[in-house]
Amino acid sequence: MKKAKSREEILAKIQDLKKQIDSIGTQIERDRKENDADDSAVLHELLDKKDYLEQSIDTLLDSLKNTELPKTFGQQYKVSINGSTREFKVVHPTQVDTQNGYISTESPIALALDGNRAGDYVELDTPAGKQVIEILEVSAV
Repeated sequence: MKKAKSREEILAKIQDLKKQIDSIGTQIERDRKENDADDSAVLHELLDKKDYLEQSIDTLLDSLKNTELPKTFGQQYKVSINGSTREFKVVHPTQVDTQNGYISTESPIALALDGNRAGDYVELDTPAGKQVIEILEVSAV
């Protein structure tokens, strides 16, 4: 069920970006009316911002179309790493927020957990050496 919501969150982000583009379009029209020259610094800044937002939308759409998401996507994990208990949710790379426990499907820990379930142990190579992760709980978010 959470997988659909995560997809919906990505689609909502796309809609938000489209609204921002519409707003910039209005600002561009206003700038062109107020300034006769097409070399207005404000105009160039707005056009650059519009291009950036359009590229962001393209990236989000491509990620929805072309990415086969791993089994970990949309899962909430409670794990023990070297005796320390941690909880996190595995989300699309565009939704990462490590301070709130959202990690990417592409992160090393999510890749290590893919295909495993509660009670399993997985090993993860880190710069500090091999870490053993015990999966305590797995639930759909």
